[in-house]
Amino acid sequence: MPLGGYLNSVLTNAVGTHFTLHHPALSQPDPITSHCTFIARASFGLGIVRIEVSKLGRQYSNAIARLFQSPKGTEILVAEAMITQGNLARERTSGGISLPIDNPIPSTEIFNLEKGAEMIDPPHLARYLAAAMKIRRIFPPGTTYDGDWSHPVYGPMVRDEWISWHERSGEKNGFDIQAIVMLIDNFKPPAYNFEEIVEGKNWMATLNMTVDIKKGPPAGKKGWDRLFLRAVIGRCYFGRYSMDVTLLDEEGDVVAVGRSAELVLGEERRSEKGREKSRI
Repeated sequence: MPLGGYLNSVLTNAVGTHFTLHHPALSQPDPITSHCTFIARASFGLGIVRIEVSKLGRQYSNAIARLFQSPKGTEILVAEAMITQGNLARERTSGGISLPIDNPIPSTEIFNLEKGAEMIDPPHLARYLAAAMKIRRIFPPGTTYDGDWSHPVYGPMVRDEWISWHERSGEKNGFDIQAIVMLIDNFKPPAYNFEEIVEGKNWMATLNMTVDIKKGPPAGKKGWDRLFLRAVIGRCYFGRYSMDVTLLDEEGDVVAVGRSAELVLGEERRSEKGREKSRI
């Protein structure tokens, strides 16, 4: 099934298009925040997004977007998101207050890109992680792939990486805002680093995810060429845990933060009787 980050980006993209077409005078093309809940199993194929505008404002507006599919002939609600829409470029020049707060990831913990190790998923995963395979991932020096990508200093609960579009993706403008929404949940979760979770026997399902976009791309650019990503998983009780993701630009400034609630499920929950396994 499609990853939660991909579905959330479908909804935020639909709302952005709606505001561009139906409320152009507001000039609010960007998803400032989104909270997406995944309600039913998504499938590859057609879907329809219905949008309900809750409030129109000069600086920010609010909308609810719902994704529906009809995999067996009956329409079902797959996901819904509450989205705050705004204009990141206008925020940058608004004169609003910026507080001198240290970034959550110290500069000393951001490893040198040139000294990192590129990690590539084994071929059998490419079938299930098609979207993630379009991204080049550089991990801290000393990282080894032996069934996991445990952080060489902080261990299995942390995942650090520099990311950029891979040449095979065909993308030329870097990560735009819609890609940022997707990147919050578009990788092999650090939970797989723990020996209690076995690839082929367990998988992760996202209950919900919240994304907060802190700043837009550099002036004159449509996106970021590369970003630093840190994912940290919290306590896991009874098959449920939280994961926090922070994205930094090359200057070390926070671009976006996200939090998701995840479930650890048995592999049998990933396929339906008589059907091929769903792809993530």
